[in-house]
Amino acid sequence: MTGKLSDADGVLQPRSPRAGRWLQRTTTTVLWMLLAGAVYSASVPVWFRIHSWQVVTLVSGSMAPTYPTGTDLIMAKVADPTSMQADDCWRQRWQRQP
Repeated sequence: MTGKLSDADGVLQPRSPRAGRWLQRTTTTVLWMLLAGAVYSASVPVWFRIHSWQVVTLVSGSMAPTYPTGTDLIMAKVADPTSMQADDCWRQRWQRQP
């Protein structure tokens, strides 16, 4: 007989230690998974900001069928425009003339 004995109505009965351990391990695992998910979802935007990337969502069908409406694109500055290859997606920003 393993486990502790409990006194219920004056009768000593064995109590299973497995039920308590299973509940504790399940709760601990779920809490660690929630914490990991929160850390991951908070670190992704920080990663993009560190690398000067910007995430945009296409709201129109102007780039369809290659990129359907609702597609998320990651934008980054290109130091050398000649390094662009065929089928690269690009966006040009026009500077205002004074």
